[in-house]
Amino acid sequence: MDGSTLGMGKKERRTSFERSFLFFSTSFGQHVTQNPTDLIEAVGRTVRFECLHNIASYNQILLYRQRGLGMQLIGNMYYATSNFEDGQKNVKFEGSSETGKTCKITISELHPNISGVYYCAASYHGVV
Repeated sequence: MDGSTLGMGKKERRTSFERSFLFFSTSFGQHVTQNPTDLIEAVGRTVRFECLHNIASYNQILLYRQRGLGMQLIGNMYYATSNFEDGQKNVKFEGSSETGKTCKITISELHPNISGVYYCAASYHGVV
């Protein structure tokens, strides 16, 4: 993404990053959908988006954040049960991870340390 996409110059862009939470999402493959795909919100605010998949045998939605070169698992929803990695206190999943159902994700109290590209993914989770 370049500065023209945001409609700001270099100096303004640096200032904007200090005051804004940036959220750009995409999905793995054509069978997983995120809506909306792009969000920019102010620090301290809340973002909400939805993930769903249409893969018949899959029963889990996973949420990842990419910053720089690394990907970090934020959490997952297995049917209606949410599980989060340590330190993810401001993330909430609602809904279902079943095929064709919507998993609603809320990230509250935004701050620059959690800005990044967020990816929804779907998988099969079997009982072991």
